[in-house]
Amino acid sequence: MLIGPDSNCTLSFTSGTQGLPKGVLGRHYSLAKYFPWMAEKFGLSSESVFACLSGISHDPIQRDIMTPLALGASLILPTKEDIQHVKLSEWMRKWSPTTTHLTPAMGQILVGGATAQFPSLRQVFFFGDVLTTRDCRSLRQLSPACTIINMYGTTETSRAVSYLEVPSAQEDPTALDSLGDSIPAGWGMKGVQVLVVDREDHTKISPIGVVGEIYIRAAGLAELETQGLQDIDEEGVDIGPCTVYLKRFRRIQAEVRDHLKSRFPAHSVPSIYIVLQKLPLNPNGKVDSPNLPFPDASLMTEDASEEDLKSWEPFSETEKTIATQWSTLIPGLNAKMVRPDSSFFDCGGHSLLAQQLLLNLRKELRVDVTIGVLYANPTLRGLGSAVDSLRSGQAVTVDRSNDTVYSDSLDELTNTLDAK
Repeated sequence: MLIGPDSNCTLSFTSGTQGLPKGVLGRHYSLAKYFPWMAEKFGLSSESVFACLSGISHDPIQRDIMTPLALGASLILPTKEDIQHVKLSEWMRKWSPTTTHLTPAMGQILVGGATAQFPSLRQVFFFGDVLTTRDCRSLRQLSPACTIINMYGTTETSRAVSYLEVPSAQEDPTALDSLGDSIPAGWGMKGVQVLVVDREDHTKISPIGVVGEIYIRAAGLAELETQGLQDIDEEGVDIGPCTVYLKRFRRIQAEVRDHLKSRFPAHSVPSIYIVLQKLPLNPNGKVDSPNLPFPDASLMTEDASEEDLKSWEPFSETEKTIATQWSTLIPGLNAKMVRPDSSFFDCGGHSLLAQQLLLNLRKELRVDVTIGVLYANPTLRGLGSAVDSLRSGQAVTVDRSNDTVYSDSLDELTNTLDAK
């Protein structure tokens, strides 16, 4: 049998965005080109000892098994019983691996059960999920000589296509200080371009700071096109930063919403919260999202009770007008759901609808309401009071003390649109 660069050597199944897993054939070229580069870049050799901690049904198992085989290095595999909180750290110290691939969730299990350092570790490659600087700091404390490499790739690329290397704590103790809360996907590997293109016109590169779609340009890719996650309320939502701040906030109670609002734009703040005893993990060590409980929309849009209605002060004419506009613009919003303390954004409003709302209010109430006023007064009663003040000629002060980079960017965009 003749084997060439384009011959198939692996068959991996994606999770399937339509609910049906898709088989992706990997080529010899993709892996054969990858291993020599990886060895040279990160100092891997026949002396390396690899710990196989990936799920056996997960495509990174290709790296776990084939990399040491290609290098003539050692590969050690734990038993099912060994992959537990305390037992995993004991197993790591017993067998002293130098190199391993981990999902962030598996890394948390390893670090969480550790009672001593792992002096043998030299390289840890992370993949499969958002890697936080908090997780990296914890690992660096246990393995001061360990270099952390955050890798990004998809099943269709047959391997990782980008990376960001974090030097060991011994080499650079301050390496994480400038990286923010999560580790970037980094740069394309040798012979790979990772492009962020416009979501409407894939021939255009997205400007810095603009959300786009990832396109990968490289040899040896599988011939399969995929689409990313759909938008929520016409906004591209990245749950990674939101998750980071939830983990940093110790008191996960009623303050969570206000805490996140101080860090993110309204469309990125969850509307419904569900308390779990623990997060389910799939066999690959990732959070098992399909098995998370589905949120009950009634928690967000339940009708007001008769007692609530009696306790409210009557709506002013301005508030009635605003409430009518909300129910007209926001799909599925019943006027009975709107309360004095209801927030435009919690009811389903977003930045695009906000612009339409302000335009409608200017026409109907003959008052110039800026986007800053709406963001500072998102509730029905607060916005109504602000509008009444503007109509009477009073100035409305916008508190900028809790502004984030997102609100600054939105103000710049609004000023640009107004100028045009």
